[in-house]
Amino acid sequence: MEDFKNIQNGIILPSIGYADQPKIVVADNGAWVYTITTGEGQEGTSNTFVGISQSFDCGKTWSSLQRIDDSPFESSYSTLFKTDFGRIYCFYDLNIDGIKKDDEILEHDGTVSFSPRLDMGFGIFCFKFSDDNGTTWSKERYEIPMRDFDIDLINPITARGKVRRCFWNVSNPFAWDGAFYHAMNKIRYQNGDVVYQTAGALLKSDNLLTESDPKKIRWETLPDGTKGIVSPAGTKISEEHCFVPLSDGTIYDVFRTVDGKPGYTRSTDGGHTFEPSRYQCFADGTEMKNPRAANFIWKCQNGKYLYWFHNVSGPEWEGRNPVWFCGGVECDSKTGKTIKWSKPEIVLYSENKKDRISYPDLFEWDGKYYLAETQKTVSRLHEIPEAFLQKLWDDAGSY
Repeated sequence: MEDFKNIQNGIILPSIGYADQPKIVVADNGAWVYTITTGEGQEGTSNTFVGISQSFDCGKTWSSLQRIDDSPFESSYSTLFKTDFGRIYCFYDLNIDGIKKDDEILEHDGTVSFSPRLDMGFGIFCFKFSDDNGTTWSKERYEIPMRDFDIDLINPITARGKVRRCFWNVSNPFAWDGAFYHAMNKIRYQNGDVVYQTAGALLKSDNLLTESDPKKIRWETLPDGTKGIVSPAGTKISEEHCFVPLSDGTIYDVFRTVDGKPGYTRSTDGGHTFEPSRYQCFADGTEMKNPRAANFIWKCQNGKYLYWFHNVSGPEWEGRNPVWFCGGVECDSKTGKTIKWSKPEIVLYSENKKDRISYPDLFEWDGKYYLAETQKTVSRLHEIPEAFLQKLWDDAGSY
């Protein structure tokens, strides 16, 4: 196989300029359904929208992008999920109130600021669905209610009186024990900083997996209380949470911080409470390193895990090239299952040092592993050899 680690050798996925958060699911008819946040401008600018496309030849060619929502305002940060009865959901943010960058925002101290971007949850978190394998989507969109945390209640309002609840998500939803879960990142906006303070949350539906009437889908916001999931050091940033269920029902969560290390926590009661956050460690106990960059965890069909991170410290957004993988296997702890992680290995790199490889998606099809990624302007798809992954899992199992 040609050097699979070089991102230049991947298949280019559809976008029209700005390209973020590619996601792919396989429909019941074998079509690959793809969504991306894209637009003609740069990240966070006006005209950003969620695009949908299909491939019937395993990603080699794609249909033209269609907008998931015909709203004239920004949609962004989409995810996909397929139920057992074949329905595909697309979840996304929508700036439903049409807030603009030059809108005045009234702070609590009476000062006025202006928003630097338009894509991070200025309106609602919502979904549409497809019952024909991603070819067409419901005309109506459906809002997902979210319970306020303390971080929501101190957000300012716009000059038009709109409550400025801010949020976004980058990771995939999951199902466990008959319930559906979707990650959420809550934001406190202050003085033009759209990610001044962040905390993790989890949206749960006890009937989405079986209910065909979208108006009857029920939602609750976890964890209990009003604080959300915070960083181990108590710093203001705990964001881009990525959750997976372990074999005993433990929910394992990884997230980015500004501490130079990735955070993680676990819940053994279905997300109602989480353990105090800690920093991710390799199986030998050494703490991992990661800048303010997304770090992802996936549960594979063989019951083992893969972890995407950058293996370099730092408080800001740089240091995303190359990308490293760890393999994970379950082990017992005093409070249920947890994961022990292998030594790291580079999985993707770019010869262009300015590239920031991030916001990936991993899925399996016909016994093969595929990884999508983006550098914000080009999104690509890569096949990852199973032998490469098996070495990581073998290393994790050796501890």
